[in-house]
Amino acid sequence: MKYFILLLFMPVIVFGNPWFENRISGSCSSYVNLAKSDWLNFRPVPTLDQGPVGLCYAYSAATLMDLYRDIHGLKFGNMRQMPSDPVWASMLYYNYYNDTAKSFDGGLGEVSIELIRSYGMCRADIIQKAMNRYATQNNISTRDWYVITEWFLEFYNSKIEQEISKAPNKAQKLKEIFSRYKSRKRIENIFKNADFEKIYNGMKPFLKSKNFLAYVKTVFKECYEPGGVYVTSKNLPPIISHTGKRRLELEVTKQLNKKNPVLVSYKGSVLTNPSNFFIRTAHFFQHANHQSVIIGKRVRHKKCQFLLKNTWGNYCRYHKWECYRDKKGHEVGVWINANDLMKATTDIHYFDLSKKMKRFK
Repeated sequence: MKYFILLLFMPVIVFGNPWFENRISGSCSSYVNLAKSDWLNFRPVPTLDQGPVGLCYAYSAATLMDLYRDIHGLKFGNMRQMPSDPVWASMLYYNYYNDTAKSFDGGLGEVSIELIRSYGMCRADIIQKAMNRYATQNNISTRDWYVITEWFLEFYNSKIEQEISKAPNKAQKLKEIFSRYKSRKRIENIFKNADFEKIYNGMKPFLKSKNFLAYVKTVFKECYEPGGVYVTSKNLPPIISHTGKRRLELEVTKQLNKKNPVLVSYKGSVLTNPSNFFIRTAHFFQHANHQSVIIGKRVRHKKCQFLLKNTWGNYCRYHKWECYRDKKGHEVGVWINANDLMKATTDIHYFDLSKKMKRFK
């Protein structure tokens, strides 16, 4: 009998639509869209693309930092703020938590931000200079550089070293080697633009030891020199976190009303899987495996929706959820039912607005 009652009320426990909508309806009624230019002080924060690597935590951390600085940061005339770099954020994370890792995949964005508050964010121009020096003269993205350097470590062995040493054209041979691995999706712009031989030569001292962190530190060595980080990144306020499945949505709407974006940890499949009883039940009990930033709210069809700024680039294939694009047709975010998202969410994080940024540390 007890099990029958539990099953009878399971749809209410998992879905909770009437209770959820009544609880959130008032706080969700005021429209907020932090992606619109009239909500920002400096420049629109771009939609980042993590590509085929597990750096959602670092990409979302960079998005949250840049949104906060754009909305609440100090103004310096017409000067634009430099963007934060996700690979640097992930490097700090693994330098602190796992300095023997062969990959930076998987982490916590809120922890990366706290580490950046201690060490600072490397300047964007220094990052780009490092990418140009170690990757290509065609301005390959930081993401693509990370992808290919991670793959080098994954695939490298003594047999491949022999193949490369005997090849008359090392760059072509490296491309051919990478093309063999069908488990990895071929990224055409990497094969078109990346200087494989230059990257290989730069990584060679670190390949046998599989010491990826030491390699990245070498690439970003100028970040550690005086003036290598921008000062305001160390002046960010602390992060406030809330964990649990209940009433997180009310805290989200409260922060959005203050123009404060929210980092959210959730089950990523809620973006692409059909919304039904079994999917929602699974989300309710599963652990988070993805992080994004909530940047807006609205009411549609008498239901609260959150605007989620994801890190999958110009993707915009989110099952039934509405894609929000800019005037050029590029993805800015996705409007997702707040109840669905919150059922898949385990924790939220945002900057403490009571602690104002200072001009200098």
